[in-house]
Amino acid sequence: MLKTDLLAWQPPAWGLGKWTAMEEYVNFIPKETQDGAFYRSVLAIHREAREQYGQA
Repeated sequence: MLKTDLLAWQPPAWGLGKWTAMEEYVNFIPKETQDGAFYRSVLAIHREAREQYGQA
């Protein structure tokens, strides 16, 4: 998948609460990049909220 394809696909997934799709998307972004760190942080915060408050 090309980076432009990934970037075009991500906003709908996040904006619509498609967290599983977001997790799949993030797997294509290298951890060492700014984008990779950012999106992994968003997912980590979501997971923590879901664990603490139930299904988010």
